[in-house]
Amino acid sequence: MAYRVMLCMNLGPKDRNEIDKSGNVKVFSGLNQLFKNWSKEGIRLIASFGKDGHTPGVFAHHAIFEVESIDMVWKMDHDFITADWNHEVQSFELHLGNGRDFIDKHFA
Repeated sequence: MAYRVMLCMNLGPKDRNEIDKSGNVKVFSGLNQLFKNWSKEGIRLIASFGKDGHTPGVFAHHAIFEVESIDMVWKMDHDFITADWNHEVQSFELHLGNGRDFIDKHFA
């Protein structure tokens, strides 16, 4: 059975004036590399999007993945936590589900 994992993260204030540009570039370059590595491990990126209002005053970034094993969620969490750029991220969450509607339920 395949599982869906939604990664939710934010980097801080919406206006981005308080975020150092080099830190922002480092995070998104790091995420790009992380997603490529996950793809090689069989963690499939299904979609990504941004959304205002997930956390008041910030812009949230989301990515939805499909994994074959719950063990892969541990790997995703570990890889994210140990990334050398993770201190630039204000917060992140991983949400696990196995139904197509679990993401709709998250935002309900």
